[in-house]
This record gives sequence, C-alpha cells and structure tokens, in this order.
Amino acid sequence: MAIIKQTTNKLTLIFFPWFIWIMTGLSLITLPIFFTIILQPIPKNITCERVKGKQINCQLRTLLLPFLPSEIVKIEDLKSVHINTISDAYNRTKTQQVVLLAKNREVILLAYKSYQPKYTAPADILIAQSRINAFINNPKQQSFQLETGYTLFQWLFILAIAIEIGYIIFMSESSICEFDRSSGYMTKKQRWLFIFTKTTKHQLFNIQDVQVEWTYHKSKVYRLTLSLASGEKLSLSTYYANYLKSGKKIEAAADMLRDFLSLPKTSK
Repeated sequence: MAIIKQTTNKLTLIFFPWFIWIMTGLSLITLPIFFTIILQPIPKNITCERVKGKQINCQLRTLLLPFLPSEIVKIEDLKSVHINTISDAYNRTKTQQVVLLAKNREVILLAYKSYQPKYTAPADILIAQSRINAFINNPKQQSFQLETGYTLFQWLFILAIAIEIGYIIFMSESSICEFDRSSGYMTKKQRWLFIFTKTTKHQLFNIQDVQVEWTYHKSKVYRLTLSLASGEKLSLSTYYANYLKSGKKIEAAADMLRDFLSLPKTSK
C-alpha cells in the first residue's frame, strides 16, 4: 500500500500486487514448456479421401486447447506411414513419431516423448500406423478418418490450468482508496485485470481506527484494515501482500492515514 496523492482535503492510497504479477508472468513464460511435455500428443483429426484413382489427399486438424481454433494442414498424395524413433545424444530420451509420407514432404501425425531408455511405442501410435496403412492398401475404401483426443490426465491438467487462471484473476486485484474530507466519504475501487471494477463508499466519521494486520507466509505479509463504528472490519486490500516492504513502512502509512483522519495513534 503506497500513498500516491495527499492534499489538505484528500488522501489516496493505492495497492498493486506487483509481486504476484511478477510471479504470474514467470508462470506464463514457463507454461509452454509444460504444454510441450504434458500435452503430448496434441489431439489431431485426419480425414483422407481417394481422388484421381490411387491418389489420396488428406486434411490434418491440430487442436492445442479446446477453446482455441484448430490449425489445418493439407496433405496431397499420401503414400505411406511409418514410425520414427529419435534418441538424444546421451540416449536419455526417446521420441516416437507417426510420420505421413506424402508427395515431396513428410508430416508428423503423432509424437510421444519419453525419458525412459527402454521405451516402446505406445498403443496409440501402433494403432494409428496400422489403420492408416490398412486404408492406403485397400483401394475399395474411399475415405478414412482418425481422431485422437485428450487423455484423462491431459483433461485434469487443463482443468488445473483453468483453476490457476481463475486464481490469477482473483489475485490480480488492485485497490484504490480515496479519503475525501470535502465529501465526507471514503471510496474504495477494486479492479481485476483492469477490467472488472467494484466501488464501495463509507462515511469518514464511521472510521474509528486504522490497524495493520499481518500473517506469516514464508515472511510477514501485511494489509491495512479500518475499524468501523458498526464493529465491521474493512480491509483496504482483499488479501495480505507487501512482500517486499518492511512492517515499519506499513506502520508509517497507517500513521499518516490516522493523522489525516484525526485518529489517535496506537501505542507501539
């Protein structure tokens, strides 16, 4: 909580959860890494049709997440399909790929990565290879479709990400508190992601004290709370924060607010 403006009749306090925003930014940077590891293979849908005699044309749709648009890749003149196995230089990881061989190009349909040296191809890879090759070698079959979906573990991972996003939205709250002697009111504005806003007002004469509340979360974290005549406690920020500020700075802000409201200082 920082005092950003003070005049004879008005004092404004503002709270931005910088620490939480920084940690959120770091999480978003590392998120693609988790998607690469956890969400493999990415669900795909391949549809093939025979045209011009033996030529097989396909359309491959890739879906990263359920709520994002799919990427479409057109494959002309599909010839065959095989499994590639790729190991790293130290043979610590292996990647199994279902590769579609088309006219002048190769397209990866599925890919699994494992950190186990004695890794064998998963059933999904073997089934995909078998079904596509069976279609290619059966001229009587005019069309073919194969769809891979999310596993239960992947759905749980997506659910966890959705919960985290909801948590980030809640914890991204910024609070601006304006104490105005001219109007006789304290106005508190709460914003989430600078989009959703909630405004509440309280009369200044109902404020009886300014308190510094704290709790312990790896280190002491604080928030300023107003004691109202009704007995209600009104926190100027919803949750405890100020990770990078000492208790003395928070107490100094509380004393400045007490002076502005002509309230007695609490004994240390």
